[in-house]
Amino acid sequence: MPSSRSGFVAALFAYVALAWGGSYVAISVGLHNLPPVFFAASRLDIAAVVLVPSVVAWYDDWRSKTTGDWVTVCAAGLFVAAGTNAFLFLGQESTPSAVAAVVFALNPILATLFAWL
Repeated sequence: MPSSRSGFVAALFAYVALAWGGSYVAISVGLHNLPPVFFAASRLDIAAVVLVPSVVAWYDDWRSKTTGDWVTVCAAGLFVAAGTNAFLFLGQESTPSAVAAVVFALNPILATLFAWL
């Protein structure tokens, strides 16, 4: 008989799977009304408004200290967050959400393959 903790973990897994997978469908629907890059930027802006106060409240020392840290944070924000989302939203204008989800999920495998080549 599974413990209540494993049930909780299964419920969290189901929630993450639905939320993550459902986001591709939401992107497809939203692209009917908003330009792709604006829609992607709005999504990141909303996430920042929600998450930054949580980080400030949770961690005492959350700010980057060195110039190198700031460069790393800015590069990750620009290329990983903004670039990835902009290209994802642009691609979903002409690609079904199921295909976009599968290709996006293949990211670690594709990155490893390209690095190997």
